[in-house]
Amino acid sequence: LVPGSAAGMSDTHEWPKQERAISIRGLTPGMAFHLADCCHPVPGDRIVGLRLPGRGVEVHTIDCLSLASGIDADWLDLSWGERSTGAVGRLRIVLYNRPGTLAEVTGIFANNRANVTNLQMVQRDDPFGTYEVGLEVTDAAHLMRIVSSLRASEAVAEAERI
Repeated sequence: LVPGSAAGMSDTHEWPKQERAISIRGLTPGMAFHLADCCHPVPGDRIVGLRLPGRGVEVHTIDCLSLASGIDADWLDLSWGERSTGAVGRLRIVLYNRPGTLAEVTGIFANNRANVTNLQMVQRDDPFGTYEVGLEVTDAAHLMRIVSSLRASEAVAEAERI
């Protein structure tokens, strides 16, 4: 809307994105898999697979709470392929209910080169608002740097990976 305001955004090659298929070691080539919605694994996490009849392999982080439920499935020892980058990580953020806090948080995402894929307010209790956020990140270390930046912000009461 403002001439020249997008001039600094021409370096899109620095933003994380999934340029190739995710590679996971420990699977038979061509085997169907999907990343679990309960723990949202990203490259760099320790992962395991659950072979589920008729559904392929479900990939979880090793510390996923749903693994403790005793699911009757074959467990597979998995790891990320060498060039796996880019995935969607999930965060829960509790912000102080003040003007500008959401803008400060989205500025932290932008400064850390993370693209927001989903943002939802899940609870509002004065003086706080709880948000769940999906972010495109390169790997687990990238996601943890973002969490650290959020925790250092005065706008944020809590920040954690979900």
